[in-house]
Amino acid sequence: MLELRVNGATAGPGVVVVRGADGAFCVPAAPLEALRVRTERLDTVVIEDQRCIRLGPAGEVRVTYDPASQRLDLVLPPSAFREAHITATAAAVSPMSSSGPGMFLNYDLEAVAGNGSSPAANGAFEMGVSAGPALAQTTAIARISRAGARAVRLDTSLTWDDPDHMRSLRVGDTITRGGFGGAPLRIGGLQFTRSFEVQPGFLTAPVPTLAGSAALPAVADLYVDGALTASKEVQPGAFTLTGFPVVTGAGRVEMVVRDALGRETVVRQAYYAAPTLLRAGLSDFSYELGFLRRDYAVSSASYGPLVASATYRLGVSDRLTAEGYAAASAETQQASAGAELAFPQLGLLSVSAAASRSRGGLAGHSWSIGFEHRAHGLSFGGSARLTSEHYRQVGDDRPLPAVDLAAFAGLSQRWGSLGLSYLQRDARDERPDAAFAGASASFRVAGLGTVHFAARSAMRGPRETSAELSFSAPLGPRTGMTGAVGVRDGAASGALSLQRSAPADEGWGYRVLATAGPLDSLSGALAMNTSFGQYDAELSYRDGRVGTRIRASGGIGMAGGQAFAAQRLSDAFAVVDAGQPGVRVYADNHLVGRTGSNGRVVAPRLRGYEDNFIRLELADLPIDAEVTAPETRVRPYARRGVVVNLRATRTRSALVRLEVPGLGALPAGATVTVGGRSFLAAPGGEVFLSGLADVNRLEARWPEGRCTLELLLPPGSDPQPDLGTRACRS
Repeated sequence: MLELRVNGATAGPGVVVVRGADGAFCVPAAPLEALRVRTERLDTVVIEDQRCIRLGPAGEVRVTYDPASQRLDLVLPPSAFREAHITATAAAVSPMSSSGPGMFLNYDLEAVAGNGSSPAANGAFEMGVSAGPALAQTTAIARISRAGARAVRLDTSLTWDDPDHMRSLRVGDTITRGGFGGAPLRIGGLQFTRSFEVQPGFLTAPVPTLAGSAALPAVADLYVDGALTASKEVQPGAFTLTGFPVVTGAGRVEMVVRDALGRETVVRQAYYAAPTLLRAGLSDFSYELGFLRRDYAVSSASYGPLVASATYRLGVSDRLTAEGYAAASAETQQASAGAELAFPQLGLLSVSAAASRSRGGLAGHSWSIGFEHRAHGLSFGGSARLTSEHYRQVGDDRPLPAVDLAAFAGLSQRWGSLGLSYLQRDARDERPDAAFAGASASFRVAGLGTVHFAARSAMRGPRETSAELSFSAPLGPRTGMTGAVGVRDGAASGALSLQRSAPADEGWGYRVLATAGPLDSLSGALAMNTSFGQYDAELSYRDGRVGTRIRASGGIGMAGGQAFAAQRLSDAFAVVDAGQPGVRVYADNHLVGRTGSNGRVVAPRLRGYEDNFIRLELADLPIDAEVTAPETRVRPYARRGVVVNLRATRTRSALVRLEVPGLGALPAGATVTVGGRSFLAAPGGEVFLSGLADVNRLEARWPEGRCTLELLLPPGSDPQPDLGTRACRS
């Protein structure tokens, strides 16, 4: 029976090893395979129905037997191990939290008057009803003025999310994905789509994979652009390290492997990361069928012809992502294909081609090409799109511009940044041709703030030139000041503002803004955030006229049969049941609030599809309260509510000394059971009991016997009385 070590890693503290007369050792195969040893390459024998590996004095495995320490050391070359695949960061794998029936209603209300316009009231509303992975929601806007009252429905849909397979099905109003050569469309119908957002930790873009090997147990440190991002322990043998996030753009990763003897191995690799790329073998899709939406935000139910569209993207390799897109209606059909190719350390090249057929059999085509290089330091890029006269998109009869050009260049350093841009559009319809050149610069003034400059000039048509110089300075954690001067087409203007943002939870904020130039104005606003809504009021003076604006927004939700008021419920939310009033509740170590008289509090800003850590402040619980679990993790669906049960119950405890007639004190170590809970007796028969009711039946057991007792707690508020000595009868 020996301790077995393989290249310094312990394979087992008690392994049965058979030693032959020839000096060879037969080692069980199982502990070696647990350390990824390729046992199929070694001499295998069977001893007493157990597969063993025969290690002779000669061979590629060096064997050292130490009788004094009863240890067998094996040293194998790295090629004798199976390759290990190590992921630096793992996607969230927690199961989704159960979501019962729930609902929410968000509202934004605004009343305006003055500034030369008639009083009016506006409102935006959003309502959702959910049950598990299904969510039905609708949105609407309304306006009341002297012209009358009017309400318009915006979107109504039923969505079913499948986080395990990262896909969603939507019935009702939706927006198509679009693709190369096509624009997203508002439709009313069906959409079946890939939804990577339902698994936030899932890496869709390609990430570098670094390969290495170690002869001894080692530590692999991973550096991305010089910053340490992860450290992983590796066992002897070959391994690959992947799954670590990188910065968008060009960069370099470096892996430093240090073994137990202090030897270092360095592996470097250049990369180019783009969020639009898909890693090899990963697919993305969206399929839609429905009726084209018309007069959105003007009419509640205006639908046009039936349209169908499909978008499919595939990561051909970690450097190449291909896409196909098609859309069709009775009048127009279009299709396109494109690809994006990444060149490590250089940039991203994208190309596409599209064709269409529209009313009257007119055929058209469109081509585009683009390249970008983004890095810490110098970034640049450009794109060009050429479209023929008769190319049309489904849902839009207007001709597209003949030429679309865009170019940019930027430089970022510690002191700030510089930027240049150019846009050109050659139109085919009544819209004029346009071309604009722009420049920007930002400089950090140490200890004071930031200076920003931006200018833009029209290169075609009427000469339009604008420029602005601004300075922003922080005056505190939530307070800042900004001053700006500018000129537009020869007219100068200036602005000065002072703002203190209201805290996200509860508190006050304000804003003061003064402008001078073509439009002189002065305005001030107060904002107040509460646990049940957000409110602000503004008073303005503009060109000799006074105006006012009052706004209120918030939400009303229901989960677990309880209705509550909160700030806008823009993501998941939870009703936390602590069972006791006045208990502080934290979500991801951020104070949510204190429980009310019913022992509950609402956590309104949970992250959908992610793990959220919720805990109680134990110091706020009464001394006689018991809680099974003071903390938990929940993974809710987005825009759904969950009930988190951390309920603490008031309970009474007692100290009692039990005696058995004819035996004396209850033997130490005896088990005392009450209400399904077990306790151990201390010397002298002393037992501490908890979770007691007013009347309790106790049963004590020890190897030589048993006894029972009916125990009554005295009335009073003492949470832990001493009941003295009681007789426990056989």
